[in-house]
Amino acid sequence: MSLLRCQTDAYLRELTTVVQNILPVNDAGLVDVVLAETVLYPEGGGQPSDFGQIDGQPVLSLRRGSNGLVYHRLAQPPAQETVTITVDWPRRFDHMQQHTAQHLISALAADRFGAETTAFHLRPDICDIDLSGVLSTEAVTDLQEQVNAVIRADHPVRHRLVAAAALDTVRTRGLPEGFAGPVRLVEIEGVDLNTCGGTHVASTAALHAVVLLPLQKNKLRYLAGQRVIDAVQTAAARDLALSQLLSCGVAEHLDAVARLQQGARRDRSAVKDAHQELAQLLGASLARTDAPVAVLHRPEADMNLLRTIASAAMAERDDSVYLLLGDGVFMLAGPDAAVAAAGPQIAAALGGRGGGRGGRFQGRFSRVDGLDDAVSLLHPT
Repeated sequence: MSLLRCQTDAYLRELTTVVQNILPVNDAGLVDVVLAETVLYPEGGGQPSDFGQIDGQPVLSLRRGSNGLVYHRLAQPPAQETVTITVDWPRRFDHMQQHTAQHLISALAADRFGAETTAFHLRPDICDIDLSGVLSTEAVTDLQEQVNAVIRADHPVRHRLVAAAALDTVRTRGLPEGFAGPVRLVEIEGVDLNTCGGTHVASTAALHAVVLLPLQKNKLRYLAGQRVIDAVQTAAARDLALSQLLSCGVAEHLDAVARLQQGARRDRSAVKDAHQELAQLLGASLARTDAPVAVLHRPEADMNLLRTIASAAMAERDDSVYLLLGDGVFMLAGPDAAVAAAGPQIAAALGGRGGGRGGRFQGRFSRVDGLDDAVSLLHPT
């Protein structure tokens, strides 16, 4: 059985070990490799699997079999029996920080606020903990202060193996069905003792800091360690960019955006009024043509504008046929019988489709170069 060295020495980044077995996966050459020891952690307990390499070859995936073995999927078999396996350290250390932070947050939330952890998700951007109860905003703030006080106090984080019978005084959500053998405990000295098979830092000080985000129902979201630093740097860069765009300081950002939104609403209203006026004028102008068929193509027009143009034109003269094209949309308006007969043919000529009734046929089109053919359909010889 291969030994998960990452559970006994989480800070081990590289290991030379022996290939025990190579299992073909498919005809493309993929193989599952079993090693005597591994430093790569397979997914489990809410923690995603590690990334890494075997003799420079990327490990495509990891899985723990029901037999306890860890299978490392590679694109091709290793060239040597003795190999060096290397862990993607930034990813691993991030997981160690986030997972240890979860232990700390869960312990304090349960002991001091009566909110037990029911689930944990270590996500690529923000982690979250599902709690048995909803904490108030004040409680979340208090919990964050208590968590960071423990971080500053530099409590050691240790692990040990015990018999399953020794779990009576241990915080645990239960063992997997059919589990047998010793149980791994992870302890934050003086704070928590919990069953866990994941990777953790050696001291709470290695967490640097934890930020709890606003609660979403019973889901407590957080950032820990390097993620806090990354978030602050991202926020600082965003503040600087916004200050340059808005020509004001950070403290004035909200007021400046509110003014822009107010101005945008005024502009949208003015544009809408202008479009209505333009549509009325265009419709009246089309109706004044003596031809039985009037055509208008406004590449910027949407369907709402075309409808208004059509209504204005029909109000002036309802015995003509009007073919209107906009931004990928078209409308045919006029006498019911003429529109019903020509509508599907017009849509086909324009490479589109549509439908309608009551003297209106509208849809989408893809071929503006079919306009001449469409117009010719409205002038039968």
